[in-house]
Amino acid sequence: MQKTRSTLLVILMMTAALAGCISEDTSDLDTQIEDLDTQNTELTQTIAERDLAISELEATIAGLESNVAGLEASIPLMEEQRDALLALLSDSQEFANQTLELAEAMNETIAALHVMLGENATRVLQLQIDVHEWQQTAESNRAVFQGAT
Repeated sequence: MQKTRSTLLVILMMTAALAGCISEDTSDLDTQIEDLDTQNTELTQTIAERDLAISELEATIAGLESNVAGLEASIPLMEEQRDALLALLSDSQEFANQTLELAEAMNETIAALHVMLGENATRVLQLQIDVHEWQQTAESNRAVFQGAT
């Protein structure tokens, strides 16, 4: 009997403990379910927004990759143009150097011509003096010749 009583007491205690778990009051669980449903809806919306943002970013990346490919394709042409411009610049520099050398030679020629012009002016002046003297001598000789005749 003691054993039955202990068993009955143990069963009673377990039943009392289980009575709280089996009760019909689920208001806390309903509130939790509603909160979880709200969170689930919000998370689903956030995922959709993120998916849209990812799609937009992927489209932007594709456009940028296309731009990069186009720019990379134009690099060889631009390098050729650069090389052609460098060659043209080198030719232009060589032409400029030749032009400067020619200008220097022309300046030397002009300076020599100025010297020659000065010498010729002096010579012309001397010749004019000589002509004037010869004219005076000729007039003198004519006067003497006319006086002698």
